Parts: sequence; C-alpha cells; structure tokens
Amino acid sequence: MRPVFLPPSLSAAEAGARNAAPIHVTEGALTAVLVVWGCFQPWAFGTMHEWSQWLALALAIVAFALALVPRMLELRVGQGARRTAPWRVLVRLPALWLSAGLLLYVVVQSANPGWAYRQSSSHWWMERQSHIAWLPSGYTAPFTLMNEWRKLVIWCSPLLAGCAAWLGITRRRTSVFLLGAILVNGTLVALLGIAQKFFHAPGIYWRVVFPNTENFGSFVYRNHAAAYLLLILLLATGLSARAYLRGEARMRRSTPSPFLALLGVLCIAAIFYSASRLGTVLAVGALLLYGAAIIHQLRRQSGARVWLPVTFAIVVVVAVGWIAMTVMSADPRARLQTLVSGTDQFSLRGRIYAFEVTRRMIGDSPVFGVGAGGFRFMSPAYVGDFPEITHEVFLGERNAFYVRHWTLNESHSDFLQFTAEFGLVGGLAIAALLGCAMSAFASRARRAHPVALSGLVAVTATLLYATCDFPFQNPAVVATLVLFLPLALRLADLEAPHATEDTSGPSVGNR
Repeated sequence: MRPVFLPPSLSAAEAGARNAAPIHVTEGALTAVLVVWGCFQPWAFGTMHEWSQWLALALAIVAFALALVPRMLELRVGQGARRTAPWRVLVRLPALWLSAGLLLYVVVQSANPGWAYRQSSSHWWMERQSHIAWLPSGYTAPFTLMNEWRKLVIWCSPLLAGCAAWLGITRRRTSVFLLGAILVNGTLVALLGIAQKFFHAPGIYWRVVFPNTENFGSFVYRNHAAAYLLLILLLATGLSARAYLRGEARMRRSTPSPFLALLGVLCIAAIFYSASRLGTVLAVGALLLYGAAIIHQLRRQSGARVWLPVTFAIVVVVAVGWIAMTVMSADPRARLQTLVSGTDQFSLRGRIYAFEVTRRMIGDSPVFGVGAGGFRFMSPAYVGDFPEITHEVFLGERNAFYVRHWTLNESHSDFLQFTAEFGLVGGLAIAALLGCAMSAFASRARRAHPVALSGLVAVTATLLYATCDFPFQNPAVVATLVLFLPLALRLADLEAPHATEDTSGPSVGNR
C-alpha cells in the first residue's frame, strides 16, 4: 500500500528529524490553554451559565494573545527558518472578516433597540421603543437573562479560540495531542452520562437538579449532549482510521486504532442510552456516510482494499453501542420503545408550535430580525395565536402554570431561529461562514485524509441536527466543533503528500 501521509519527497530520517524537533514554548503554552478551554466547557453544564461563559472568554483571549506572538518557524528540513508575523496570516482569513462583520451587526442591533424589557412583581413584558427603522434593531434586557452583549460574550470565545488554533498550532504532534485530549475528555463525559442513567442519579453529578429538563451527563439537555457526543464519535472514528492507515503504510505490527475505536463505541453507546432519537439516527447515518466516503476516496487515490476493515469497524461500533444501550437499561424494552416512538407527543407538538411561532416572527421582521438572543423575549407575543396547541401540549398538573407564563427560549431549529434573530442580512453572513467551512473541508477531503473526512461529516451532521434542534445555542458544542475543524484542517495540511510551506496558515515546523 502506498504511504498516504508521508510526503514522498522526504526520507524517513528527514521526516523523523523534523517530527522530533522540540515544540516552541509558545506553541506548548497555547496547546495547554486550548486543552483547558475545550475540556472544561462540557463539564460546566455545557457552558450555559454566565460564570462559565466569562471564564471561557478569558481563556480564549489568553490563547489568542499567545497565537499572535511572533516566533521562528522552520520552512522545511535543510531550508532554514524565518520569523513569522501571525497577524499577517490572520488578516487573510475570510472567516475572520465574516465573523467580525456579524459581530458588528449584533453591536448595531444592540445600539438601536426597538424593544425594551419591562418587569413588575408578577410578570414581564416587552415595550416598543423608538428606533432608526432603516438600521438593524434589537432590544434591551438584563444581561443575566440574555441580551446582545451576552451573545457577544458567548460568540467571541469560539471565534478567538478558533483563530488561535489555526494560527498557533503548526506541528503535527500538537494537533494530534489536542484532538486526542478532546476525544478522551468527551469519552469521560459519555461515561458519566451512562453511569448517571444506570444508577438513576437524581441530577447532574448526583447533586445538581434542573427541574423540567432531560439531563444527560454534564449537559442540562439530552439533545445537546447527543450533539456533543456525535462530534466526539466522529473524531474517534477519524483518528482511529488515521492510526490504522498510517500503521499499514509503515507496516507496523500494532497501532492505537483499536483503543480509539473503543472510545467511539463508548460514545455511540452513550448516544443510544441518552434516548435522543435525532442523535441516534444521525450517529448511525454519519458513521455509514464516513465509511462510504473514506472507502471511495482511498480506493480512488491508491487502489487499496480498505473497505473490509473500515466496514467491519463501523458495524462493530454500531452493534456494540446498541447492545450496550439495551443491556445497561433497567428496562430494555421500554428504552427501545422510547427511542423509536417516544412516550408521548410533547416533543413533536412543542416543535410544531415553535416552528410556527418562528415562521410568524420571521414574517414580521424579515430583513434585520428581532435581535441576537431576542427570540425568547418576542415569542410570548405569539402565544395567543395558538390556544389549541398550548391546550393540547400542556394538559395535566402543569397546565395552568405553562399557559400563563409560557415562553420559548429556543426555536428548536437553529436555521429558523438565526433567520428570526438576524434577518436576511445577518443570515447571509452566517451562510457564508458555513460555506467557507464546507469548502475548506471539501478541498482537504479530496486528499483522502481520514480526519479531514470526519470533520466534513461532522459539519454535515451538525447542520442536519440544527434543522430540528438547536445545537449551535450550546457553547460547549460550538467550542468542540470550533477546535475540531481548524485542527483537522491543519493536520490534513501537515500530512499531505508533497507538503511544503503552507500558504494559508503558519509553516509546517517550528523551532
């Protein structure tokens, strides 16, 4: 089998010397900060609270500052080194300018409020304010509840950390170490969720209880946990395939591929055990899509017969995950019934209600939207239009409370919610950002790099998830995706055949 990852223009000795070169102290410090930033967020209840969001932003600022420190980078073995200015690479990133434009759009919305939050001793309401009609408008509300400035705190964190990962991670070893740290951390989250369900824990960490929510692991909402574990599953699959193919290319007797596949088995078992129907369907579909993609790409590139081990690994992961979910359940039949059909119509009717509310909200503000994070404040204005839905959904003991105080925090569709909050103008910027990510991964996926392929499948699966749920409203899911994507792209560039100095980012090696 032709080596896929070792540049043929380098001898084994030269490649070993380059890989053995010491990691620059700045890159080592940046790696440590990014590990802490990416690993603590899932454990902090998905970073859904103000204290954890401020801490994530502080760590992201430190990482961004470290990434901008100039250093000596090696061009290529035997070709010397040069001093780099990372800011020159930064200003050439289209994603940076699209993100900056989107954040500026949110600032304009906040500075031009069309609604104001008001509260009495018994209830709250939104009051109309005079504003400039031809500019994007938003609202004013307490920071602790949610407003545009709170959204800026949440979104600036992944933007700065993602830029730091792209600028400052220049070595294969640090890329693999970071991805491995994310994988191990995610597997521990999966084990926590399985343990809590198996032992019937009363709340997260057996002590923290969030009323009227479906917790799993360290996440307040089980669908957010499933979206996070889906990314970890695809990362495990990509790293396992990479380890296997590198071992085959170098004719090694053993590789860490089986261990990495075992971590993937634990992740898919946790997804099944969470009883998230959407997460389960997407997990199985993503694995099948990844297997088909990598088989097609590698056979086209080298003619290698890799379909057997890849197919076998995927079948084992799905089968063992399903068996683990049923065996660990106290009532396997009830668990399967819940997973397949659900126990009631609450989820379905709630989504129908949310979709209709969001559609009407978009119709009222189609161009500029209602303001970032404003969906939860504007949704009560539409409750009166759907008395039959609220009556059917909230029958029972909680009916009186929910009908009187009911509001929707999220739309259960990120695409619809972003359109309602940002309008057509902001929505185009978000679509352009997603287009940049898909284009970058599609170009690397053509090289048949397994981690880049898993990143492409991860983006696709998360976008599909966002059509019927709101994974992008969870900072921990966004943080994992933001670290996964640039590191996968960097690793694909570093391990590409005929790898030379990377013109889209920092150089290959460093001193």
